[in-house]
Amino acid sequence: MLEVPLDHTRPDGRTVKIAVNRLPATAPKDKRQGPLLLNPGGPGISGLWMATWIPDQLPPDVAAAYDWVGFDLRGSQHSEPHMSCDPHYFDGPRPDFQPSQGTTRTWLKKAAGYVAECTAKHGWLLPHLSTVDHVRDMESIRRALGADKISFFGWSYGTTLGSTYAQLYPRHVRRLVLDSIVGPSVSWYGHNIRQDLQHEKRFTAFTEWVAKADDVYHLGTDPDEIADKWYAMRADLREHPVGRIGPDEFDDTQVAGGYNALRWPRLATVLSAYANSRDTAPLVTAYERYAAPDPSDDSFDLYNAVMCTDSTWPRDFRLSIPSKRGDGVMPLRS
Repeated sequence: MLEVPLDHTRPDGRTVKIAVNRLPATAPKDKRQGPLLLNPGGPGISGLWMATWIPDQLPPDVAAAYDWVGFDLRGSQHSEPHMSCDPHYFDGPRPDFQPSQGTTRTWLKKAAGYVAECTAKHGWLLPHLSTVDHVRDMESIRRALGADKISFFGWSYGTTLGSTYAQLYPRHVRRLVLDSIVGPSVSWYGHNIRQDLQHEKRFTAFTEWVAKADDVYHLGTDPDEIADKWYAMRADLREHPVGRIGPDEFDDTQVAGGYNALRWPRLATVLSAYANSRDTAPLVTAYERYAAPDPSDDSFDLYNAVMCTDSTWPRDFRLSIPSKRGDGVMPLRS
């Protein structure tokens, strides 16, 4: 654990602890490249596992040259304290997230309860969870390691950490690898909307892929008809949830599985089994593997804290984005 100021502008005040691990370099001293900090994104996903996993994916001489440093962002995972607002917020089946189903007020009330609980538990911590706070913690790690320069590898939100560190501490940057970059000029609200649009494009790509495999999944050769079957399954789950799985959990399963094309066969099997024989066993398996909430995982709490601390969000919930189906709603939720 590395102890850092809660407020970096008041270094003698209250402190928090950052969980850090390191896999030391094994190369001869003249070949060593110094520390390389790692972050997998989120924000809020633990980075400790990366210190041992990333080197195994690289050529031996590269792996041996760096001190691989994983860390958990303040307020998350193994850092202390870590946020835990409402461990049952994602318990299913949840209300359908589609505005067309008249559940907007239900979700706003649910969100207000979440915010109240989070504020009651962590009100003192919330103002100090911005990206800049996390980057200043990275600088504290550099100083604790006694290194003049550090390298950094991050993807998704990790690219925001890396680029912000380079802006604040350019003299201490050795190398940066930023993968799947988050645009620095777009608000977090804008990013979330854009992500929704990309999820819909990903869903379209999925239905097109399934249409080419009718001999396997027997869902037809027309992507639009396959999408109709998906929506029909979603509507059925609204009326008849399968255990904890309603339409919102079905969305989660599709989105989480859809990130990786290697998961598409399982998702196609989910739809095929239900559409052709009303078999929900593949759905349960996919949900448990890709989307079932883990009460011990606090990444959602830190995600919200960073999103809301970094930038201002609209106070008007009303926003309509027409989908290609012409129903005025998005098929998937971010």
